[in-house]
Amino acid sequence: MAAISKSILKTEAYFSDDYKHRYLLCKKWDKNSKKAMIIMIQPGMADAMLLDATTVFIINNMHKLKFGSIEIVNLFSKVDTKLRLQDGLSELIGEETDDDFDFHAYRILLLIWACGKRNKYLIQKVSK
Repeated sequence: MAAISKSILKTEAYFSDDYKHRYLLCKKWDKNSKKAMIIMIQPGMADAMLLDATTVFIINNMHKLKFGSIEIVNLFSKVDTKLRLQDGLSELIGEETDDDFDFHAYRILLLIWACGKRNKYLIQKVSK
């Protein structure tokens, strides 16, 4: 008889009322293992059902590192496929962005800053 491996990926996505901002994306596959928080630049199109390439990459690698859940937060909460700084910071950052950092970070074993290679100079652009 062949071995059968089963798993459940529990997902929660927290959005603003108008769904223009995503504040938190949680993925949990093993409630007894470690949690990590990933801080990224801006949410893509991932939600409670849809997975984007970055989210899949993170889940795969955190599973290999023996983590059981991740919480993804973003510096800019506006849901979009491309960051446009000309939109202005007030458009890119939702009202609850800072609160979500504070509320969720205290329960995490590992905090990871994941800005990606394309956003190498983003901090310099924002600070100017």
